[in-house]
Amino acid sequence: MTLLSRTGEMTIAELVRPIVTDGKIAYVGSITIDEDALDAAGILPCEMVYIDDADRKGPPWRTYTLAGTRGKGDIVNNGPPAYHFAEGDHVTIRAAAQIAYEDMAQVAGMHTKVFFKQAAGAPNRVIAPTHQLVLPPKHWRKMCTSKLHRARVTKASKNGPEALIVDGDILEAAGFQAGLEVQFTSLRDGVLRRTSMQAGPRGTGAVEVYGSGAWHIEVGTLLITLAEEWLPYEDAVKNTEPRVVFFDESITGRNVIRHEMTKVGWRPS
Repeated sequence: MTLLSRTGEMTIAELVRPIVTDGKIAYVGSITIDEDALDAAGILPCEMVYIDDADRKGPPWRTYTLAGTRGKGDIVNNGPPAYHFAEGDHVTIRAAAQIAYEDMAQVAGMHTKVFFKQAAGAPNRVIAPTHQLVLPPKHWRKMCTSKLHRARVTKASKNGPEALIVDGDILEAAGFQAGLEVQFTSLRDGVLRRTSMQAGPRGTGAVEVYGSGAWHIEVGTLLITLAEEWLPYEDAVKNTEPRVVFFDESITGRNVIRHEMTKVGWRPS
């Protein structure tokens, strides 16, 4: 069976009201979650998750997970999410999977729910899940596979089709395909957008925002841009970290890749 067969995106796991323990705006754009919580929920490192804040009227969010120190209780918003989720807030974090139509009844309404207990100096201690969902062997998980880290916007225009146009050399370094739907967020105010990424002329260092995104994102704004892919589970478990492209931020008029910092399997310390 392939992904072209009839499938649906279904909730498979939820972390119920853990508290945010920290936020780091000047960081890489992700959410660090205690590895005990990830294991209890069956959420994978590098998996895309949905985040909602139960304590304020903030926007819903999507980003990918990083595995935090086991038993420490970390729920840390890294990069743009830190604009919207404050330390001490209760959040819900959900993961979804693509499930084949014939297997949907096995999953329907039965996602794993992980609860937490709180104590002074010991946040987010995992309580055994009330139900552990057994997923069908063949399913697909949405993973963050590549990322442009702090690329600088060189042009913003409200005219023209919705698009993020990026130097073709940069796309190639990141492994992005032209036409891919990507998520990008502003490090100026945490605005989150989705659009089509298109290839621009090679060697220009261009990162250009067109359409409605230009109402919020100005020239000079630094962006975190994520590529997501639905991967078969057996491949998703191997995709533990995204491919990351960094830029020389001392150059302000264009984006120049710092080749020595472009790594597959990079991980923040």
